Amino acid sequence: MGKSTVPPKKALTILSLELQVATQAVKFADCIKTELDYQNLTHYFLTNFKTILGYTNNVSKRFHVFVCNRVERIRDSTEPTGWSPKSDNGTNFIGASNEFEKMAKKLSKPRIKQYHSLQTLRVLNLSRNNIRSLPMWIYKLDNLASLHLSWNKNLLKIESAVLEMKSLAQLECYECLSLKEPPYSVCQQGITAIKKFFVDLAAAKPVQLIEVPVAVIGSPLSGKTSLFKTLKSGKRVLTHRIENSEQDETTRVFQVEDLPLETTQVKLFDYGGNQIYHLAYSILSKEKCIPLIVVDLADFVKRAQADGAEQACRDVCFNWLAHLYLASPKLGSPILVLTHTDELKSDQVSQARLDLLKEAELIRQKLLEEENELASLSPKMLNAIEHLSNTQLPLFNEGEIFEFGNDPNVTSNITLLKDTLNNRCKDHIIELPKLWHSVVLFIKTCSEQPYVDVSKVLNHFPNDEPLIILRYMHNSGRVFFFEKIKGLSSYIFHKFSEITSMINLLFHHSSQKQWDDHLTKFSSFAHQGRVIHKLEYEALVQRLLHNGIMDEALLRKLLKTSVFPFDVSIELLRSFLMMHGSIGKPPRVEFFIPSLASESLPDLFIMEKQLQVKVDILLGGLPIPTYVHQQVSVTVLNLLSNPLHQSSAYKNGVTIRHGSSVTTVKHDFNKRVVTVQVATISRELSESWQHLIDVTEAIIQQLSQSWKACHVAVRIYCSHCMFRGDLQPDSQVNPEWLYSIYETNRETALKVSTFSGIKPVICKKPSASSTQVPTPLRFPCK
Repeated sequence: MGKSTVPPKKALTILSLELQVATQAVKFADCIKTELDYQNLTHYFLTNFKTILGYTNNVSKRFHVFVCNRVERIRDSTEPTGWSPKSDNGTNFIGASNEFEKMAKKLSKPRIKQYHSLQTLRVLNLSRNNIRSLPMWIYKLDNLASLHLSWNKNLLKIESAVLEMKSLAQLECYECLSLKEPPYSVCQQGITAIKKFFVDLAAAKPVQLIEVPVAVIGSPLSGKTSLFKTLKSGKRVLTHRIENSEQDETTRVFQVEDLPLETTQVKLFDYGGNQIYHLAYSILSKEKCIPLIVVDLADFVKRAQADGAEQACRDVCFNWLAHLYLASPKLGSPILVLTHTDELKSDQVSQARLDLLKEAELIRQKLLEEENELASLSPKMLNAIEHLSNTQLPLFNEGEIFEFGNDPNVTSNITLLKDTLNNRCKDHIIELPKLWHSVVLFIKTCSEQPYVDVSKVLNHFPNDEPLIILRYMHNSGRVFFFEKIKGLSSYIFHKFSEITSMINLLFHHSSQKQWDDHLTKFSSFAHQGRVIHKLEYEALVQRLLHNGIMDEALLRKLLKTSVFPFDVSIELLRSFLMMHGSIGKPPRVEFFIPSLASESLPDLFIMEKQLQVKVDILLGGLPIPTYVHQQVSVTVLNLLSNPLHQSSAYKNGVTIRHGSSVTTVKHDFNKRVVTVQVATISRELSESWQHLIDVTEAIIQQLSQSWKACHVAVRIYCSHCMFRGDLQPDSQVNPEWLYSIYETNRETALKVSTFSGIKPVICKKPSASSTQVPTPLRFPCK
């Protein structure tokens, strides 16, 4: 529950505003006291405004009318003893957490009789309070049915005493990423999974595991795969690094392997650096991981000489960190590995290292300044990247920076890096019930195939509620279990390497050269009762490379060596937003793959005799990777999919023709803007507004759910100005009628007010006089 007010138009002093705040707090407390059916409810007021304490305790001095009225209102509802001085109070989340814990301790003491009046409490919402632990008295609320703990980022543990709360039917822990007992991947499922976890944990000796992987990212050929092999072997190992060579050993898509450490072992995720594979990054995107970025120091020096140190630092460092921190803004500090130091002299290595770290801090400051500016436009959409925002700590800790050349005899840095990983992993050790671990082992050993039928697991563990365990395994990244996708819900995918191979079969053929190699070995093949000859095959390839449209015949030929059935491969690619379709009917069935298109969408233009409704979605903060834009294109195609619509995909957007209207989504990668525009005729204006809002909402939901630190604002343009042909039409950013881009516990969405009728409204550009135009030219209409 919350309330806010704006200060009066008349300018007030800071002291007067503090008094206004205190008065509002008292009114709020009275409202709570009236609405809640509790007897002898006691309020505690915490403030760091010393002025308020002086006013409330005064019994001798006289005040001006403004002060007198407000002090009287405060004294009517409270006693001076009800106000306590605090250096940190509820206006500071950390202070609020401390006060909550102190109050909890007071309530747990037998002498506080008011606690017993809480026994009738049915709903308790403690979301967004930065709580570190729950007091034991909460577990004694026998009638509590709903407990909300979401967004308490420092909450570490839920006690097993929750088993005694028989009435508790709902427990929300969304975004409580620090939870270790039970693990957050269990708590995501709610109270049923939490209670099962504790019951199974007590049934047998638990198994200790590391739930958090190490994510290795960096530019192509920077040395990620070499580092991978070096850490596993304990000595410096170099891979064969010739881009596009048949002998090239660099990672394609991603690679997952276990790395033994001193006290445990951890999973290493090696992300392929080539841009065409970036689309697969979201498959392994984790809310919790240990970031490790590999920077080719010699490459940084070359880029700095050519483009300047700032751009070089962005290219080799920040643009790669964005892949992880945009999706998971609560990640800790990244480990930095500098490679190819043997290509520089010793003094050059020291200077290049200093330059890289210096530019990293300068870029960090620029990003924070930009975020502060953008937060004023739509603060509810901004999830700050915690490590980036904490300027008290360096971006890279000096003790977590390592240098590697090609000398096989130098092993000291290898040992230090493994020790660092071992220490970081200690913070992420969890205890897993033995039964749950046995399900994990069963899935890995029961089939040689990369996927297991869900029915096998259900039959083997008939009385153990295995679906809860399978959801935990999916949430923690141990398997893929797409319970809500019809074509995949029957399978558990446990061999990521085979998914990698399947994706590689498709995306490795992103240029003419790879297809030319196929053509030299081409032989005719049958599909849907017809024979595909070389000439038709070449035409299908050109259609794919230009328009991003892949014929089913071409796709089947590419995926014929995949271990997955064709239908399963298609559903996997759809679930990762890599493709849209199918479209058309046999024998001509096709799929849209925007990331493979080379043709670009032309500049948006104003169509004669048609109205335009248009918004720009402004993306701030760290620049989102290019493949995110391509996922947005697939999201829009999925939303407006209709056999009667004519759709086209481009490298930088999509168009959908529906009726007499055309919806266009265009990406400007450099300016970080997604433009949504609907060209329509007047009689379809209402439907076009709906299309515009639906598409905008779908894009924002996709971005906010997958890329939580992406800052989003919406600029909407005046249709009247565009109809007149103005090159700079009037516009508003997050206008009031858009109400809010509001954030709930689980989703972000637009809440739009629509307007009826054609009542005249004002269209006024800064350089023009006021003009009255019909409402539908300015606002969404029915």
